[in-house]
Amino acid sequence: DPVDVVVGNPPWLTYNRTEAVVRSELERQSKAVYEIWTGGRYATHQDVAGLFFARCADLYLKPGGVAAMVLPHSALQAGQYREWRDGSWGPISVDFTIRRPWDLERIEPNTFFPVPACVAFLRRVDGDAKPLPAAADRWRGEQGGPFTRETVPLADTSGKFASPYGDRARQGATIVPRCFFLVNVGESRVAVRAQNVSRTSPRRGSQDRQPWKDLNLDKLADQPIEREHIWDVHLGETVAPYVLLDPLKAVLPLSNKTGELVKKPDGLLGLDPNHLGTRMRRRWRELNELWDEHKGADNALDLLGNIDYVSKLSTQRAPDMRPLYRTRVVYTSSGRPTAAVVQDEHVIIDHKLYWIPCATADEANYLVGIINSRALEEAVAPLRPKGQFGSRDLHKHLWRLPIPEYDDDNPLHRDIAAAAVATTQAAADVLRESRADRTAAGKSTAVRVLRADLRTWLAQSAEGQQVERLVAQLIK
Repeated sequence: DPVDVVVGNPPWLTYNRTEAVVRSELERQSKAVYEIWTGGRYATHQDVAGLFFARCADLYLKPGGVAAMVLPHSALQAGQYREWRDGSWGPISVDFTIRRPWDLERIEPNTFFPVPACVAFLRRVDGDAKPLPAAADRWRGEQGGPFTRETVPLADTSGKFASPYGDRARQGATIVPRCFFLVNVGESRVAVRAQNVSRTSPRRGSQDRQPWKDLNLDKLADQPIEREHIWDVHLGETVAPYVLLDPLKAVLPLSNKTGELVKKPDGLLGLDPNHLGTRMRRRWRELNELWDEHKGADNALDLLGNIDYVSKLSTQRAPDMRPLYRTRVVYTSSGRPTAAVVQDEHVIIDHKLYWIPCATADEANYLVGIINSRALEEAVAPLRPKGQFGSRDLHKHLWRLPIPEYDDDNPLHRDIAAAAVATTQAAADVLRESRADRTAAGKSTAVRVLRADLRTWLAQSAEGQQVERLVAQLIK
């Protein structure tokens, strides 16, 4: 029989981590029954906790009954919960306004749940639904108490962009599995070398994932490849505040004539073989065999569909887009906002970065100054989803701030661009000195260490402080 009170802690699993037969039914209920599925760019972030809450309220809660459940913090703000927060769940309606939700992000140590948590309260109603309030009670304190409580506003991170750069920012290509494409390039050891050919071996890294991490790739080791198919690639690990580190090398099936991704459905595994060198054709077959043999059973993508997912690779090499590539800003998709200028149209941008084509160098420097600033980082923090160790994904959340398009007639915009130029020049010197000093001392030169050195310098330097003052004026 229906009950007066339901309290629970539903499973925190994304749909893609459930068994295929179960996932199909869960998605059906989320879409067709309770109408809480958001989809689109949020499809991979959808989790079953919201559906569990809705299903329990439908099956077990009597009209007028109340319920409370512990949910991921994303339920308060993130796009995948946008429809759920309306409280209109297909056959039932709920009133979320009976009590402000609890924001538990500031309970320390914040490690009890896999990600920060919240608690949502509701009453089942026969009339119109009432959506989740625009404010929450945030609890602070050490685990076990005592606690303090304050009311904080909530910002819906799935809303429209407040900045025109939200529509201009593009995510880089999904160059994965990394060990298929990222390579170390070496000189041929044979006495007579083929022209325009380099020998490559897979680059293994800490970011490799199973099953690719331990996959035997001996057949790709020391493999000769036409140089036209070897491209510079920038990833998150090659970008530091204001400066680029050395790009990585990737073997990509881009045309050896035009640099485009030339597709042909009846060609060689989706590509036109006439645009691939002999060695690249052989490698493309080998990679596809490995992909089909080891990809997940639920993965319907072929290898071409994977690396050109939603055209993120082909867009970068499209002829009509090429004039836009002469000056691009790249910024990291997660972690602390970090940006630099790319002025090489032949560089490929990986999915761990977003890129923005800029009309002028001044516009690029303006954006780099803003993105690297502490003022921006602090302003965007409330708009970012929370992970176990704090704010995680950045993606396009920064463009929900009203950052205006660069205007050369605006003195503040020009001043930010000029300050960013001076900071970039000084940051390059600091990076060079930091790397040399650490190398001489036998210390680590990992990108996280170099980034930390640069940020320490930025906080103390006249150049960095000038950028902060100007960006603070803009954001205010």
